[in-house]
Amino acid sequence: MEELRRKFLAAAAGAYPEDEAARIAAALSWSEELHSGRLRASGEAAWTHDLRVADTLLGMGLDAESVMAALLH
Repeated sequence: MEELRRKFLAAAAGAYPEDEAARIAAALSWSEELHSGRLRASGEAAWTHDLRVADTLLGMGLDAESVMAALLH
């Protein structure tokens, strides 16, 4: 999962201005903190779902606010 996190943050840094990429990184960190210790039925950390949704939206070219919303939904 760390690899997906790293690739996501690198993609965000390449797709958005520096301030928006920093806000996305902060939203991801907050999502990880809020879901700390929670697991999905698969056994993965709960925040991985949010990361995957955000990564999909990033890949679709949505704006930074939509990507942050995905991380925090």
